[in-house]
Amino acid sequence: MTDKYENNRTIEKARKMVETVFNKKTVKKKKNDETGENYGYKYVPIFDYIEFVKVIPDLMHLFNRVSGKLCNLFYKKLSEHDGFKSSEYRDAFIKFLKEDCHISLSAKVDEDNDILRDFIGQEYWNVAKNVKFLFQIFKNLNRINEIMKVWTEFYEIYTLIKYDQVTTERMKELTLDWLGDFLHVYSNEDVTPYIHMLVFHLHEIKELYSEFNLTINEFNLEGLEKKNDIVTNQYYHSSNRAPLDCLRQILMKNNRLDFLYFES
Repeated sequence: MTDKYENNRTIEKARKMVETVFNKKTVKKKKNDETGENYGYKYVPIFDYIEFVKVIPDLMHLFNRVSGKLCNLFYKKLSEHDGFKSSEYRDAFIKFLKEDCHISLSAKVDEDNDILRDFIGQEYWNVAKNVKFLFQIFKNLNRINEIMKVWTEFYEIYTLIKYDQVTTERMKELTLDWLGDFLHVYSNEDVTPYIHMLVFHLHEIKELYSEFNLTINEFNLEGLEKKNDIVTNQYYHSSNRAPLDCLRQILMKNNRLDFLYFES
C-alpha cells in the first residue's frame, strides 16, 4: 500500500481530472421535484424524467470494462519492456490468452497502438480465473507484484459486491484503497468512467437501495445479455430469415418455443 497522504492526494487529483473531462461543455441543470436539489448533466438526458440516482451501473459491464482496461494497460507495459527490437513478452501474453484463456486474437491485435481488442462474454472470466498463472509467467517483470495486487484486489472486491458480502462503508474503504494502488502503478489519465463509478458512486447506490432490501447485483443485466446471445444465434441459424421483418420473426419463434416448453 502506498503512503496514505500520497494516496489521498493522488485520488483527489484523479477525481478532479475525471470531473473536468465530464464538464468540458456547459452543464445543463435539472431540478429534482421531490427534494428541490439541482443535479448537473453534461447533456440533457434523453429520458429527462429519470433522475441520476435511478440510473444503476450494470455489474457485468463494469467488470468487463475494468478488466479490459487492466488487460490493455498490462499489454502496454509489456510493449514498453520489449521495445522496438523484441516482442518476447507480448508474444508470451498472447500465448497465455490463446492457450490458457481460450481467447482468439489472430489478426485482432492493434500493433500500432499496442491495444488489445475488447473481449466478449466468458473471455473476461477466463482471464480472471487464470490470472495467477499470468503473473507466474511474468514474475521477472518490473513492478509485477504491484500490478498483480491491482488485478487480484479488483476481482476480490467485485466478488464481494456481486454476492453482497460487504457493507457500504467497507466497500467505500476497499475501492478507495484499490484506486490508490491503481494510481501507484498507472497514471490519472488511465482512470476510466467505470473506475470512477466503482470507486466514488457504487457504495452510494448500495446505501440508497439497501433500505428497499435490494442489492446492486439484482440490477445485473447478465440474463438479458444471455437472452440476446440466444436470440441472435437463433436468428442467424434460421434457414428462413426475413431481414425486413426480423423482429416479428424473432418474437414469434420465441413464443412458439415458450408454448412448447410450458405445454410439454
